[in-house]
Amino acid sequence: RRCARGLQRRAFKDDSSSRVAVKERNPTDLYQLLGVTEDAQPQDIKRAYHDLQKVVHPDVAGPSGTDMSILLNEAYEVLSDADKRKLYN
Repeated sequence: RRCARGLQRRAFKDDSSSRVAVKERNPTDLYQLLGVTEDAQPQDIKRAYHDLQKVVHPDVAGPSGTDMSILLNEAYEVLSDADKRKLYN
């Protein structure tokens, strides 16, 4: 549980009730968004994605987690595919 709280703080640094505020706080760097380094292994990316989704998924966090969940999906889609990740880097 301590881990989940830490992830929640990383995902929502301030008030998480505003979708616009969530979008404005999100980093544009996909590695930073997932909290991994550029040389992270695929299993590390997957673990970071799943850990963050457990906190921000709309079924858990409510409507305020929708935008962050979408951003995480997009980041995972790019970083989990070797070809897309190569283009991104």
